[in-house]
Amino acid sequence: MSHTPHDGAGGGMRISAWAIKNPVPVAVLFIALVMAGVIAYGGLAVKQFPNVQFPVVAVTVTQNGAAPAEMETQITRPVEDALAGISDVRNIASTVTQGVSTTSIEFELGQDLQKKTDDVRSRIAQTRANLPREIDEPTVTRIELDSQPILTYAVEAPGMSDSDLSWFIDDTISRGLQAAKGVSQIARVGGVNREINVIVDTDKLTSHGLTAAAVNTALRGFDLDAAGGRVQVGGREQTLRILGAVNTMDRLRALQIPTAAGKFVKLTDVAEVGDGSSEVRGFARFNNRPVAVSYTHLTLPTTPYV
Repeated sequence: MSHTPHDGAGGGMRISAWAIKNPVPVAVLFIALVMAGVIAYGGLAVKQFPNVQFPVVAVTVTQNGAAPAEMETQITRPVEDALAGISDVRNIASTVTQGVSTTSIEFELGQDLQKKTDDVRSRIAQTRANLPREIDEPTVTRIELDSQPILTYAVEAPGMSDSDLSWFIDDTISRGLQAAKGVSQIARVGGVNREINVIVDTDKLTSHGLTAAAVNTALRGFDLDAAGGRVQVGGREQTLRILGAVNTMDRLRALQIPTAAGKFVKLTDVAEVGDGSSEVRGFARFNNRPVAVSYTHLTLPTTPYV
């Protein structure tokens, strides 16, 4: 009984037979493929610190002075309900503190983070009417590993005050580090910012027929630089600016505040003006000693390494 080979098997046998009879083209093709693979592998971009992006978006809502329980019921829950309807959500977690509500949305891996950020921002805009009117505008940010601090410096100077040390970090250290190659951002934690403190005396305000709001309005109008229009000088057009910003403590103390009776009262007659610092909202310690910490964010290298 005769047997006819299958067409596919016959075709396979013909290719194998041709390769056996003609080994030179097969060897050349094999060598060419190996060389192409080696060249392609050598051209791959290799990073010591590859960019790993996790699809996480954070929504932060602040309301000055609000209690955590109030933030949870009036802000956090409506925000979570609005975000629960977005597709490909893996996990939603919220952190509530006094005056701050932060909700983190983690999406499934492989999602387009920019598109998901736009979806979150759209949902927050839709639910804005359900949130209290007193809150600050909600912020939607992407959580990126590249934006996390890489280096941390603890700075201590026993001979300097907190405000002087903070200014030294902001004005000297931060500028020096910012000029270094690869540094993208410098942030300070701890320390205090310099402020001019104006402490009003309520009894003196009442005696002169003033209110704290009137003092605040006078300070805002006094510490202001504004555009003054244009003027022709020597046949050339130049712009003018009205410089009203305070540059000395004496000028601030001599500020004249109008009263309802049509008179003027000096700021020092109703308040104490002094050079001080802002209210301490955070602190940093190193070896149980107060310090100011500088966080350095680096731009990771993108060139291959050996």
